[in-house]
Amino acid sequence: MKKKWISLMTSVMMFATILANPAIGAAAEKQSEAKDVQIKTVTSVEPTKAKEEKPEPSKASKATAQAASSKDIAVSEGVTGGNIYFDEATGTITGCDESVTGVVISSVINNVSVETIGESAFLGCSALTKVKLPDSVTVIEGYAFSECIKLEEVILPKNLENLKGRSFYNCKALGSIEIPKSLQKSGTAGGYQVGPFAGCAKLKDVRFEEGTKRIVENLFYDCDGIENVTIPEGVTEIGTSAFGNCVNLISVRYPLSLQKIGESAFVKCTGLASLELPEKLETIGESAFLGCSALTKVKLPDSVTVIEGYAFSECIKLEEVILPKNLENLKGRSFYNCKALGSIEIPKSLQKSGTAGGYQVGPFAGCAKLKDVRFEEGTKRIVENLFYDCDGIENVTIPEGVTEIGTSAFGNCVNLISVRYPLSLQKIGESAFVKCTGLASLELPEKLETIGESAFLGCSALTKVKLPDSVTVIEGYAFSECIKLEEVILPKNLENLKGRSFYNCKALGSIEIPKSLQKSGTAGGYQVGPFAGCAKLKDVCFEEGTKRIVENLFYDCDGIENVTIPEGVTEIGTSAFGNCVNLISVRYPLSLQKIGESAFVKCTGLASLELPEKLETIGESAFLGCSALT
Repeated sequence: MKKKWISLMTSVMMFATILANPAIGAAAEKQSEAKDVQIKTVTSVEPTKAKEEKPEPSKASKATAQAASSKDIAVSEGVTGGNIYFDEATGTITGCDESVTGVVISSVINNVSVETIGESAFLGCSALTKVKLPDSVTVIEGYAFSECIKLEEVILPKNLENLKGRSFYNCKALGSIEIPKSLQKSGTAGGYQVGPFAGCAKLKDVRFEEGTKRIVENLFYDCDGIENVTIPEGVTEIGTSAFGNCVNLISVRYPLSLQKIGESAFVKCTGLASLELPEKLETIGESAFLGCSALTKVKLPDSVTVIEGYAFSECIKLEEVILPKNLENLKGRSFYNCKALGSIEIPKSLQKSGTAGGYQVGPFAGCAKLKDVRFEEGTKRIVENLFYDCDGIENVTIPEGVTEIGTSAFGNCVNLISVRYPLSLQKIGESAFVKCTGLASLELPEKLETIGESAFLGCSALTKVKLPDSVTVIEGYAFSECIKLEEVILPKNLENLKGRSFYNCKALGSIEIPKSLQKSGTAGGYQVGPFAGCAKLKDVCFEEGTKRIVENLFYDCDGIENVTIPEGVTEIGTSAFGNCVNLISVRYPLSLQKIGESAFVKCTGLASLELPEKLETIGESAFLGCSALT
């Protein structure tokens, strides 16, 4: 026989006390009868024989010692093969004799309601085959029936509320279970989320009481016995990790009433090959089907509006996905590393995508075979992060009617080589095509107005860019680090060319600045030149009719050697040629009236000045640090 193992320290201390004082063994056991069940109050142990014969202390003596310590009572009523132990103060079953083979526990013992099965109470009772728990029990603590390897039948209480983690762990003979509708919580033990039926290798028949509304979290997590599950009608939610890591689960029948599949609900169910989801389903939780490596096809009902991050991540055999017509939010890495997925159609309803764990990440990142990308007719906007980090995409056609490509929509698509843009397109968002290193050419539509910050940053294969005259703003870093870019034709109506928009375009040899330009050189709150780091940019010219060279325009451009400011220009703006260290000569027009603040600051190669007769103002620090001037 045995008692709760988690009270080991108490037992050891008591046993030591007994050995030190043999007089304790003078008392005899007393029996008393209760109206409802027969009980035995344990008041002493008899250590004398153990001391004389020196055998290993029996499990019976350990159990009895612990019972005495906690003033538990021994109960034989309804018990086959020994006793169970009950703590009247808490209404808790605390232990049993290891010889017990069957238990039918009364709802009341000695006029005290039985409410809890204590932690490890029946742990390792290897002879136990059948347990019927009273409806008065609301909590079964962790490990309560763990390692009862012959336990075949369990009848759970009708009022059970909390079934804690590993309460039936490794009950290898348990073949069926019915879960009461009263259950509100399950699967916590020692601060961890663990399944009550983990390791129950024969648990194949799983049923839920009629009237069940929710399958609680962790309920069958790590239960490798389950093969087929029918979720009853009336259930609206499957909780977090409810069937997670059920590696032998091959089919699930969902009720029409189901509205939500919770986080990690079926995570790593590696035997699950197909899904037939009901029409009222609205939400698929984070990591819900992550690692379901046998899944080949998923058709999601149109009622689904949110697919959380990692929902179908690592489903490596998933070849076909039909997204819902009413999908609004497709979160980050929802189909991450679905390496067999070859095509996808994005519904026009989609409003948002690509956030997971606070990061901006693409739903289709790592989908190496995803080459066929389509958008539902009527789509107005390609949402942010949609195909970020998707290395399968090679060619994309943006449909007519789309007016905006969102932030990072195709960012880091390293194998993307061509994009067809619609005439309707007005805005390319921030980082929309960042680091698309295979993109060699651009043909942008005539209605395009804005190119966002870092939109084409790091597109290292680009050689030529002709921007339509409709573009009025090019944001900072828009074409930064396009190291093979040799030719750029700026728009005739460009008004704002922001800082570092062509930063480090090392192959760019010439540029013409349109007369429409009003402002340049701000990025991240700093004053920086659009052409900084353009080491080969030697041929700089200005459209006829230009009146002003705007601020910061060529700041930090180390390629420029000679500049001719055209006739008609009256002002050179602040820092316009600042820090152009290789600039050696400037031809000024007769029309020039003002050289702005820091206009030629630190142009250390500038050896001479021939300023025009109409010049009126030379700004602060205009030629500061021009160390070659003689």
